[in-house]
Amino acid sequence: AIAGRLGLGEGTIKSHLRNIYRKLQVRTRAEAAAHAVQLDI
Repeated sequence: AIAGRLGLGEGTIKSHLRNIYRKLQVRTRAEAAAHAVQLDI
């Protein structure tokens, strides 16, 4: 869904998400969302 809307491959999206999770030091999308709320981003 996200990949199709952005015109990117699914693997590309997964790679970007892994990098975001690593930088935020989280393991799940829920943890990433909670962290983003804490950082006000």
